[in-house]
Amino acid sequence: GAAGAGGAAKPPARGGAAEATEHEADPELVGMLTALGALGLRELDVVLGEMLFPNGQAEDAKLWRANLGLIEGLRSLYLRKRFGETPEYQAKVATTLAPDYLPTREEVIALFGLKHPAPADWRRAGQTDHLKRQEELDALTTSPRTWPIEDKLEAVGCGVWGRGEFNLCCEDTGRYEFLTKEFIDRLAAYVHERMQAEGGGKIVEVGAGSGALSYFLNQSLEAMGSPHRCIASDADFRPAPRQRLGVSAKDGAYPVEPLDVQAALAKHEPAMVLCAWMPMDMDWSADFRATPTLKEYILVGEADFGACGNLDTTWATFPGWTRTDLHDLSRYQLQRYDSEFYAGNSVTVSFRRDAALDLFD
Repeated sequence: GAAGAGGAAKPPARGGAAEATEHEADPELVGMLTALGALGLRELDVVLGEMLFPNGQAEDAKLWRANLGLIEGLRSLYLRKRFGETPEYQAKVATTLAPDYLPTREEVIALFGLKHPAPADWRRAGQTDHLKRQEELDALTTSPRTWPIEDKLEAVGCGVWGRGEFNLCCEDTGRYEFLTKEFIDRLAAYVHERMQAEGGGKIVEVGAGSGALSYFLNQSLEAMGSPHRCIASDADFRPAPRQRLGVSAKDGAYPVEPLDVQAALAKHEPAMVLCAWMPMDMDWSADFRATPTLKEYILVGEADFGACGNLDTTWATFPGWTRTDLHDLSRYQLQRYDSEFYAGNSVTVSFRRDAALDLFD
């Protein structure tokens, strides 16, 4: 589910619920990461050089790239040791846990000192921005055991280049989408306009995690005088992987109905569905399209390359449906993997049922 931006008027905030990742479910991996976590950063650098490159060759990196649990765990471990043990970082995280925290995009950029966030005029930069660094890494001829720890981790796929306090805060607080006020207000305006044009009906968010997205969306809808509200639903109330701070859906921070996707669609027969950060390799869009009352579904997350949903189907356009990329919303988005070399890759996309195949009436 989507990760929340902040809090409600009452409790502290957190991101969306999610299933345990591979390294959290594997006792051997947990033990390895715990042992590595006891090391200082310099000692960790030496140990990782020997562990990740047993033959002392750059080609050794390929041995680990399919081990997503280890990759996720090492990334989190490095970010915590590099950025997470200072009073300054703790103070920044505390700011994001304030009960009413829904910052502007510029406030987030200023808080974490982000160097190259997505440009204000919006372009999807991350597909190519990181390639120069990759080329530099591929060109190295020295033993990988002598590389800086960031290069060692990047070579095996950990994705640490250009990442820092912001990314660690997202992991600590369970955020995938770091909600901003501009994004929420523009989403509310779009939802209101579309629901008015289509004659109303119910709005449902599936895989809602903590329910923060729907909560802030409803606040914005109310503030603009809209009669429409979004119902948050999720069958999994657990905290997000590696989440350490804030509350989860089970704490009742925001209203979330305990329903899986199919149950939520069957119960509410919505006219519109929202889904942020659909789990990787899963696809709920077929269930959306099979719902007779549905006029439109809106997806939020990393599009078109398999990080959210199914690579082949989730973001595809099917007969009877029209895809529209909502750039005016997307340019205000921030997400947990944004970095100096990989910014601006969470987007918002609408899929609208064509009038000729409209089954609503």
